[in-house]
Amino acid sequence: MAAAPTSYTAEMAYDSDRRKVRTSIQFSLLNLFPNSHLFHNGLGWLSIPTGAGIASLMFSGYLCLIPSIIFSKYIMDWPSIFNRKLAIVHPPFDSAEERNAAATAAGSATAIKTLSARSQMNIQKSGGPDSIAPRLMRQISLFGPGIPGSYWLSRIYLLMSRWNFYLTGRIFIDQLTERYMGHWIRFGESALLQVRTCWLDDVVEAFGKKHCGGPFNVVILGAGYDTRCYRLDILRNENARLYEIDAVGTQTIKKNALKKANVDSGNVHFVSCDFERENWMGALESR
Repeated sequence: MAAAPTSYTAEMAYDSDRRKVRTSIQFSLLNLFPNSHLFHNGLGWLSIPTGAGIASLMFSGYLCLIPSIIFSKYIMDWPSIFNRKLAIVHPPFDSAEERNAAATAAGSATAIKTLSARSQMNIQKSGGPDSIAPRLMRQISLFGPGIPGSYWLSRIYLLMSRWNFYLTGRIFIDQLTERYMGHWIRFGESALLQVRTCWLDDVVEAFGKKHCGGPFNVVILGAGYDTRCYRLDILRNENARLYEIDAVGTQTIKKNALKKANVDSGNVHFVSCDFERENWMGALESR
């Protein structure tokens, strides 16, 4: 029998208990007959009407948000993903081409999307290790700030997506990826983020265990809504010096969400930096 490949994280990645937790599904009809292909295919057919229901909800929701978007952008001039022109918080920009979306008061929509996927994987008990993500996601709309009504549309969509998983064992967004982009993309969004989250957790834990005998630094570049500084035990000790570097817009939204969610961030140094225009090492050294 060939030996397992060795790597920086091999000891943790091949731990049977750790792998079981990360790959188990606790709540889904699939668990009733896990080895039945007939039952599995039946749930696949069930996912067609449930998926259509989610798609219909989102289409109707988008239509209902149009007045809110118009009100937000053209009447109140609030910063949002649809109104980045006046959303610049720091530093000033010379032209629209130089503008980094994450540096606006609207923050990064991509960062919210990845937070949402990690939150869903944890809440629906499908192996997601990020227990802090749901607490942050409850404070944030999938559309970001500045769009009245979008928060509740986000809550309904996420709830329906979870029930779709409980009933069919399918992840709605991954189904869309497979159906419409399967020729180019061989994995789903949630599956990719699950693997990435687990692997990076292992990397950080392995590094922390290796250096925890004395002071050590952990610098997270483009931190977005990363939660490792708040949930990994190896980082919650006096020897760990933690730094999160990101654009000020996303960082401001995250700090507000952490405060509302009662997540202690006192051990983390937040460093603002627009990676497109500033040197992150210089910004870090200034701290």
